[in-house]
Amino acid sequence: MKKQLLCTLAVAAMGFTACKKHHNDSESFTYPDMAEATDPAVLYTTAQGVKVYNGGFGSAMAADPNEPDVFYLMTDRGPNVAGTANNSIIIGRPDFCPEIGKYRLKDGKLVLEQVIEFKNAAGIKLNGLPNPAGMGASGETTYDLNDQVIAPSADGIDSEGMVRLADGTFWVSDEYGPHIVHFDAPVKPLSVLTLLAAVPAAVKFRLYLLPVVQTAVWKA
Repeated sequence: MKKQLLCTLAVAAMGFTACKKHHNDSESFTYPDMAEATDPAVLYTTAQGVKVYNGGFGSAMAADPNEPDVFYLMTDRGPNVAGTANNSIIIGRPDFCPEIGKYRLKDGKLVLEQVIEFKNAAGIKLNGLPNPAGMGASGETTYDLNDQVIAPSADGIDSEGMVRLADGTFWVSDEYGPHIVHFDAPVKPLSVLTLLAAVPAAVKFRLYLLPVVQTAVWKA
């Protein structure tokens, strides 16, 4: 059964025809009024049998500047819900790695071709947990599904905005920092711009690497 993502997307708003070089050929490309992404993966199933889907490629969308039928959609920090205590949050998957999905528009559907996970310079996956004090911490107290406190993470990112450049790299805004991260794809680590006035040098120049870690083809 197909599951519709709740970002029935601004691809929709692009009611125009694009003429670009595509696969070395010049072709006319017409965008539909609306396109849906289908069949999101199951992140986990709760003890009560509730399935949580990774249908959250909805924080940002960027068109590929080189291929008119390709769009990049990005998650935020992962499944979460506000806790009962002041400024608390319950994280459904503390190990969730924020990611970008590469989608291709085919027959009015957005078909996932590739998943690109955020990693740090050491090749370790990032996560969606709040940053520690001194890194632009949000001040949130974070709990897991068993009501246990989760420690902040220096590798936490709350990805919100994204731009895809013609050279294949991504600029991603991080709501925690606030930071603006320049991710490579996937040749070498690039730096982070921070908007904080006074932070340690080790924080100010955090390095990240964005390799392609998985290729998946979903049938619409």
